[in-house]
Amino acid sequence: MTESNCFSPFLVKAIEHIAERQNRWENVVIVLPSKRARVFFMQHLQKKLSSVQLAPTLWSIEGFIAELANGQSAPLLRQLRIFYTAYRAFIPAEAREEFSSFLQWAPRLLKDLNDIDAYGLEEKEVLEYLASYYALESMGETTMKQGFTSVFWQHLPAIFQQFKSSLSQSGWATMGMLYREALAVLTLYFEQTEKHHYFIGFNALNASEEILFQEFLVAQKGEVLWDIDHHFYDDTTQAVGRFIRQYQNNWNFYRQSPYRFAQQEYLTPKNIHIYGVTGEYAQAQQLRKILDREQLEYSQTAVVLGDENLLLPVLSALPENVEQFNVTLGYEIKDLPVIRFFMQYLRLHATAHEQKFSLTTAVEVLAFEPFRNYLIKERGAHVTAQWKDLSARLGGELSVDDWEAMMPAHWSMVQVNSEEEGTANFLTHLCDVHQAILPFLSSALTQSAAHAFGQLLFQAQQLVDESDFHISLSAVMVVLEESLHQQGIDFKGDPIHGLQIMGMLETRVLDFENLIITSVNEGILPMGKNDQSFFPFALKKKFGLPTFLDNDAIYAYHFFRLIQRAKNVHLIYNNSTEGLGGGEKSRFIHYFNLLGQKEHQVIAHPCEEVISSSQRSKPSIEKTPQMMDQLKKIAEEGFSPTSLSAYLTDPMVFYDRYLLGVQPIEEQSNVMSNLRRGELVHDTLEQLYKPYLNSVMSVKFFDQMLSELPKIMAQCYAKHYPVITKSKGENALIYAAYQRAIEQYLTHERSNVSSGNELIVRALEKPFSCAMENAPFPMNFRGKIDRIDEYNGQLRLIDYKTGNVETSHLQWSSPDLLRGDYKRQPMFQLLLYAWALQRMNEVSLPLQAGVVSLKAPHKGLLVLRQKSPVDPDCKSLVDGHFIREFEEFLSGLVDEIFAEQNPFVSLKEG
Repeated sequence: MTESNCFSPFLVKAIEHIAERQNRWENVVIVLPSKRARVFFMQHLQKKLSSVQLAPTLWSIEGFIAELANGQSAPLLRQLRIFYTAYRAFIPAEAREEFSSFLQWAPRLLKDLNDIDAYGLEEKEVLEYLASYYALESMGETTMKQGFTSVFWQHLPAIFQQFKSSLSQSGWATMGMLYREALAVLTLYFEQTEKHHYFIGFNALNASEEILFQEFLVAQKGEVLWDIDHHFYDDTTQAVGRFIRQYQNNWNFYRQSPYRFAQQEYLTPKNIHIYGVTGEYAQAQQLRKILDREQLEYSQTAVVLGDENLLLPVLSALPENVEQFNVTLGYEIKDLPVIRFFMQYLRLHATAHEQKFSLTTAVEVLAFEPFRNYLIKERGAHVTAQWKDLSARLGGELSVDDWEAMMPAHWSMVQVNSEEEGTANFLTHLCDVHQAILPFLSSALTQSAAHAFGQLLFQAQQLVDESDFHISLSAVMVVLEESLHQQGIDFKGDPIHGLQIMGMLETRVLDFENLIITSVNEGILPMGKNDQSFFPFALKKKFGLPTFLDNDAIYAYHFFRLIQRAKNVHLIYNNSTEGLGGGEKSRFIHYFNLLGQKEHQVIAHPCEEVISSSQRSKPSIEKTPQMMDQLKKIAEEGFSPTSLSAYLTDPMVFYDRYLLGVQPIEEQSNVMSNLRRGELVHDTLEQLYKPYLNSVMSVKFFDQMLSELPKIMAQCYAKHYPVITKSKGENALIYAAYQRAIEQYLTHERSNVSSGNELIVRALEKPFSCAMENAPFPMNFRGKIDRIDEYNGQLRLIDYKTGNVETSHLQWSSPDLLRGDYKRQPMFQLLLYAWALQRMNEVSLPLQAGVVSLKAPHKGLLVLRQKSPVDPDCKSLVDGHFIREFEEFLSGLVDEIFAEQNPFVSLKEG
């Protein structure tokens, strides 16, 4: 970023101000809001110096506080370990949570407790208010909010004190503790230093920082250089100047020596362009158009991402002439395939029971190609065949012995579910896996992500080794998942020259002539009410702790301070009404539209398609001989209803999942995914009905099933998902909702039986496998049917669905309805079941097929029906004519899949 006669950044003004008052820079201490600002300060300073001098001492505010206090802030994992030890010392075993559950809420509480110190509050008084608040909130309830009992709140002051004492004894501190210590030693520091201190570019201060700054001012050991324009400071209705106005009005020093604000740059001429585009990624394309069209000088241009998730789309959209750029954001690695592999490898062992693994998870672990390549190197090519054999199985479990048979011989047996030493041993084993696959990772991004995960793994090992309590693999999973949300990898670039790409908070103290700001939507800029705190709003107001209203003012300051010296500003927002982060433009844009200044030219660009319809094409992949061979292998193993449904929904999805082996990412989360919810429901229903197979169902049977439902569902949950707690939060709601849905369905069936209807369940989770006649090569179909029963003598095929199913999506009038509409997948699957069982001579026609939707269990069976021009009434039975029509469609479908001249063409626009 270069200076010119007409553009002078705030840091340059600050340097000129200091130079007028100081002879030697070595006698100066500079304190800035962030580490990044130090780089720009030194670059500007080098340009201003006419002779060689010793540099000033530069600190970020947190670094300066740590220097004053002569301490260092402990990493979060260390704080959590020590906090849990203190928690265990005061909370009796019967009221205590396991470490994995403790991790769900402890980081938020630690932040709140840290604020008590940073704002110089009396711990006892604040925590007594907090305990009283939750006691009142929980009146009439069996447990308190978040599962905390009154015992917890009663002992929290003692827990907090022991936590801080233990942390201090180990040579660490929280940031709040460092603030308290820094203020305590300030008088001694003043006696020992002759240097003058400049605090540059600050806005919202915590209470400790307010005291610190005032002490430096009064002692004449420092000066605060505020960056705010007269326009915003003078206008008391503006949140932009809220904090700085408070300091000017409330600090005794400024009452006697008012600060003189020189900045009057906001009302200089500016071109402010506003773009509304449809969709998140369309913003990146709009950014490219701006860079192509405006011919901006990149060394004076910053791209500011309101939503940092747009980083990769923005990098992909940069024009080719952007040769130099610097990214100050870290890229989140949690969704990369290599990270997913490690977490699934851990999940495989954490969820094991009775020396058995989840087959689904094992297959997904083996699907990671670098790991499979390592196993092939160690064990031979037969590993691929073993993986495909496992993939062909329909759910179930895998014995530890079978798993170990595929692993290298030098890897020792990994014990699962062992207590004390098991976790440490497994983490050592996971380190071996980590080192083993590193040579097989090809891309630099994947290698960097793997190395970053290795650092987290080392921290997890330290946590386990240093803890005086048992940490399960499930707890390690939670630790790593939480850590991954904070872990990123940095992009290399020139921190000074070229286009700068950064987040909003990283722009503090920096200025650019040209700005492109994305995601200028309400809820992003400003963030809005997103307060992750145990302190209620009223308590925060009472004790002067920051609320979401303060956050709005902070974002307003950052946004308008960044714009005040810019000349060309481009604001992009997502006007899509779908998804998160879309729909409503930010209040900052409304400000320009409604209260814009005459000096500013505000140009609202009409919504335009970034890619014209004539340029759009549907993605397609030409079939190769290798693909055809792979398709034949899939056909020989057997097409599943799910795979063919994927092709009907979108052939490109079929290509990705079944030829490339790229499965949809299951978000690493402590909340049950849709897939896992379905497994829970299916398993529970199977276990409930199994004792009554081939029996005429009675009211007594259903009463027994209803009484056993809580126990059986809990057993099924514990078997599949021991790592995901169901006792609180969203999981508790999900679990209760599905238990209630199953209860309603059983009650509905009980009512039918009590009304005199006869019901006999003939099969549960019935597997099928059949071949298509006259195929040029083996063509098989395989799957599993949830339930086959007889209702008043009528044979029925039943599929359970946890999602919502509309009866209109179960009406067959034309095969074309099946293409491109995932909502009609249940209809296709039911017909495939009926066709397969009829081919196997296991059923006789006509039969009835339908879906039980757990979203509407009281409706019972939603029946598949056929419309025809001859009979306008929908037939509720699947007869021979219906099956022949479906077989003709199915035959045409597989012919289409195997037509080498036909590419895989997506049904979605590119």
